[in-house]
Amino acid sequence: MSRWLTSVCVLLLIAEALPGQSRQKKKSQKSGGKPAAAWVNNGRSGMSLDVSEVRLPDEAFWQTGADRGRDPLVRKYKRTHFGVLIDSPREVSLATRATLPLFAYYMGTTQQIATRSFTDHGLLVTVDPDRNEIYLADAEQDDGDREPVQGAPGGEGSLQGWIADVKELDVRERIPTAWKPGRLISQVLLLDIPSNRVETKLAGGASSFVDAEKEKFLAAERAKRNPAAPFPKLPASAYEKQAGSPAVPEAPGIVLQADRVVVVEGKSPIPMYGSFRLPVAPEELVKAANAEFNQNNSLMGYAACLTIHVVAVSTGQTNPLQFRLQIPVKEVTEGVAVGHFTLDLAQLPEFPLSEQTVFFYAYAKEVAAEPVTIGLIDRRPAE
Repeated sequence: MSRWLTSVCVLLLIAEALPGQSRQKKKSQKSGGKPAAAWVNNGRSGMSLDVSEVRLPDEAFWQTGADRGRDPLVRKYKRTHFGVLIDSPREVSLATRATLPLFAYYMGTTQQIATRSFTDHGLLVTVDPDRNEIYLADAEQDDGDREPVQGAPGGEGSLQGWIADVKELDVRERIPTAWKPGRLISQVLLLDIPSNRVETKLAGGASSFVDAEKEKFLAAERAKRNPAAPFPKLPASAYEKQAGSPAVPEAPGIVLQADRVVVVEGKSPIPMYGSFRLPVAPEELVKAANAEFNQNNSLMGYAACLTIHVVAVSTGQTNPLQFRLQIPVKEVTEGVAVGHFTLDLAQLPEFPLSEQTVFFYAYAKEVAAEPVTIGLIDRRPAE
């Protein structure tokens, strides 16, 4: 398993030791595990924050011995932000660097941080937008080398201290992507709290030479590929606008919507609705000339089939679930598709129906959806 480079705790006015944060080995159960500490939805999403003015210079990520508690991002958001914010180099030279560092700053009062265990539920999500691939990894390694945070006692046993727990990890070591020129967009999820997203360019070296003929060949090869067949296999109406469908975003993006609380009993469906506006890659276009392929793969009558990745994290299990959706659309206008989908979550493979709260995220190329939350109440008869 990959190793964390460093773990630094910055404590200001700590009232008591931080409870619930001792390192416990991650569980491998698929569902029904012990729920996390009671959580309150008072965390702040970092997805809408623009942290560009307080990001570190690229060379700082390879410096050793620095006091991460004095980083500009911590100074700006301390005492005002409960959640996770991240930073990573804007560009990495593949010729001179062998790592891709990422700093994750988990900030809040000790009472707030006690509601969500970074060790159990922190998740690193890295997207290769050019290939539309997604990689998931634990956001913290359980290596047993860190003692629980200790602080000075506070008045009447209250938890009023503020803390910034700064993690340093190597993204390259954590994900199975090729170390070659391209882009990576990273984010950390902590149940219902997503961090901001940071993009890193993987540069080939000092030379800016581009082989135009090679690029032309690769583009033509990509344009010939057939799209994947729709998945999961659903009736055509599942790809049309429904009464529960959210509005299509005005800019490129994905929006998810579902009932906030669902009672699981019998074989009742658990619908989740999605709407999107996304750029279409050449390999996602349906090729009219390949009629036999289109017929055999349920693509007749569609203009494209887009890949959307759905990630589910929950309070009842430590391992995330990932679903690769292939959503067909009937029209593509100027390289952009607008569409909808309706999923019955109860029919998805390995979807946990046990009593817990589940948070869904969606990704496609450069875009990501804010989470949608579903609280499951299990009233199925015991078997």
